[in-house]
Amino acid sequence: MFFRKVVTRRHGRAYTYLKLIENYREAGKIKQRVIANLGNINSFSSEQIQALIAGLARIYDDAMMENEVVNSARFDDHLIDHEVIRGLWRGLGLSDLARAAIRDRDGLETYLVEAAVLHEVLHPKGNHALSACYASTVPELEGQEVSAVHFHNALSRFSYAISPVEVLMLERLHKAGLVSDTKTIIIKLISSNFTGFQCTLSPSGLLYAVQPYRRPIELAVVSSSNGLPLSCRVGLTPFSGQDIVNLVANVKNNLNPTHCIVSDVRPIQSNGLDELPLEYLSIVPPSAFGKVPIDLDDVWNGRTTTPMCGRWVQNSDTGKARYIACYNPRSEAVTDHLIDDSVIQAVLELERLASAVQKGRIRRRRTVLRQLTEILERHNALPYFDYDLGSGPPDIRLDFTLRSESIQRDKTLRRTRVFKTNLFDVPVYKVVALFQNTKSVEANLGLIRDHTKVPIVPSLTDSLHSIDFIAGQALVHVLGETLRRLEDQYGPKILERLQQA
Repeated sequence: MFFRKVVTRRHGRAYTYLKLIENYREAGKIKQRVIANLGNINSFSSEQIQALIAGLARIYDDAMMENEVVNSARFDDHLIDHEVIRGLWRGLGLSDLARAAIRDRDGLETYLVEAAVLHEVLHPKGNHALSACYASTVPELEGQEVSAVHFHNALSRFSYAISPVEVLMLERLHKAGLVSDTKTIIIKLISSNFTGFQCTLSPSGLLYAVQPYRRPIELAVVSSSNGLPLSCRVGLTPFSGQDIVNLVANVKNNLNPTHCIVSDVRPIQSNGLDELPLEYLSIVPPSAFGKVPIDLDDVWNGRTTTPMCGRWVQNSDTGKARYIACYNPRSEAVTDHLIDDSVIQAVLELERLASAVQKGRIRRRRTVLRQLTEILERHNALPYFDYDLGSGPPDIRLDFTLRSESIQRDKTLRRTRVFKTNLFDVPVYKVVALFQNTKSVEANLGLIRDHTKVPIVPSLTDSLHSIDFIAGQALVHVLGETLRRLEDQYGPKILERLQQA
């Protein structure tokens, strides 16, 4: 599917039309047909053109995704109880809060936000757009003429409800007995990506092609002490030290916690949390293990450690910071399997490459080296192999051996986690638990998808999706994660607990 701009001339005047076109195969040939026509767009503004393009995309989605939506919903219903998720959304008071936050008089946009959250829970990786399946998740929207642009506007306004949402969530979860400690709040800083859609204009100016684009963002996810996400903030650029201080102040003002702990798991931590006036819990990367005031050899060998939750733990206070080293001594660690799988896949591809070299299909040394490097980099296995390409033409071969010591070293490092914190008075087990409880947040919010699939036209707007829209989408993903975890842990009984609270 793509958009084409057509310019015609009649009576000395130029008329510009925008058409939605798709390719199809007939009698062995690729042909094109017009699905919809916008008509003359000369008098339209860039915002109107974006809205019209989104409308055409919805027509296309309705026609092409109907069967997929039904099948996907039927499949997902075996995993997640749709009615429980709806009951949670309303039982937690989120429906009323959303309506008040976006100042929705007729209730339409409130249902749109609810449909977006349900879509995220039921179809987190679905390819179909929200505008193609909203009636299957929220029956109140059946028969309503809703476009992707309506969803875009509703989610943008929903981003203004971030503070009220976190206050309401903590209050209702505490009353239902789902959060016992309301005085400890965790703000987890994670690196994420936003995936949206854009219409790229061809050099000739005649073709609009709808393509996905990815934009790196940062999330500050506000969670309870047992790891249930409450809300989030979005940064289009890395959070600075002052940004983090302001964020902590805002959360303290909203929730009034005794401890507001910043947990930073971003790959690049350049803000110097230990220099900021706040409580923090960060991860020391393996490259900095040499600077840790703990003898990790003792940790790996189980000497002077404390067994805790199946791990060997050692604690060290330097006065300025507290270091906690944890090592998983189990023989079947998940991280070991990840390395083993990468090595196995790399060996299989290297054997095929070596066979091609031996049979003379690849004769150039440079080609062999390039393909070998690509294989090892693709499987993150470059440090795990030694190889020999021979002395040179005509003696070109490929021999490789495994570096067992490098593999074992990486397995040991991946089994090891070193925390740095200034929580001197908190027991070690609780510090580790605070991190473990929010671990799923990092894994499940690494990608924020635009389920509305509203394409933008950067050549007309000189910008990508707005911060409000991205923040609204991120809040939908965070709430979806919370509802999904509650449904998975408690099932239908969770609704009874909310009613009794």
